[in-house]
Amino acid sequence: GAEPVHQMRVAVRRARSAFSLFRPVTDSATLAPAAAALKQLSQMLGPARDWDVFMTETTPPVEAVLLDQPALHALTRAGTRRRHAARVALSEFLTGSAFRALSLELACLAADDPPVEDAQPPTLIEFAAAVLRKRWKKLIGTGKTLDDLDNPALHGLRLRAKRLRYAAEFFAPLFPDRPTARFIHRLAELQERLGLFNDTTVAETLLRDLNSKPGYAAGLVLGFTAARGVRARPKIAAAWARFRRLEPFWT
Repeated sequence: GAEPVHQMRVAVRRARSAFSLFRPVTDSATLAPAAAALKQLSQMLGPARDWDVFMTETTPPVEAVLLDQPALHALTRAGTRRRHAARVALSEFLTGSAFRALSLELACLAADDPPVEDAQPPTLIEFAAAVLRKRWKKLIGTGKTLDDLDNPALHGLRLRAKRLRYAAEFFAPLFPDRPTARFIHRLAELQERLGLFNDTTVAETLLRDLNSKPGYAAGLVLGFTAARGVRARPKIAAAWARFRRLEPFWT
């Protein structure tokens, strides 16, 4: 099914985020083998997840409305074949030596704390506050409104929101429960709203992978996803306004 692939991809992203968070105060050489292996696994999970979303969430609404479209049916059959190929490639990777090596690398890291480079490292709360402040400023720096942002800019905003959310969730136990939970909830809401635009970008990439010159059926799919993105704009703006009203919970 699609959900195990999704959950594994999220887990890999969180693990890579943890490496990124603590890179300034850890020995990067110690983490390098596991970091490289996680990146490789992420590159295998990406296509499988993207095709899952495309075939289970993006195209079904289009087919449900446009029932008698042979070109659209042909496109979904081609997409099904690509989805199957991506899953076969992922399955072969997960049963191969590279994934077993990654499992051993992570087990070793869990059993032995990586050496800290700084002779006098900051306290965990100090470190967490500095990381969160830096990521928050990058996100808030987008501006008060999102009216002038195009799809690539909104995608960049979504990535910055995701990085801040992962950091906030990692460090949440260090701070007061209610303000922290509210901050994470508003951030997750914003990220979810922005995801609709990302689906459009991914769909366009996959359609070009199916055919370097997308035709009529591809236009139908892109039209549906673009329209859904346009309808989402007011909700994104509202989620952004609600998030900006929050005070940082780490201050």
